[in-house]
Amino acid sequence: MSTRLGSEGIPVTHGRNIRLADDPEDFAAAVIELLRNRKEAARMAAAGRRFVEEHFAWDVIGARFEETLHAAAAREVVT
Repeated sequence: MSTRLGSEGIPVTHGRNIRLADDPEDFAAAVIELLRNRKEAARMAAAGRRFVEEHFAWDVIGARFEETLHAAAAREVVT
């Protein structure tokens, strides 16, 4: 669960791997819906975990950082 502002910049998809709600009533209703629907809550939890593992696991972050370092090193330094 998050607000749209709270998930800004993270490539999540409402209903697939996160629930987004911006006002207190909608947020509470979404939380209650997931508490009542354990199957959907489990599906959402599994999808959220997969998303985090695919985008933010240490090996993924490390590979992106290494690519960034290589790209920076390959640039010609202008003085």
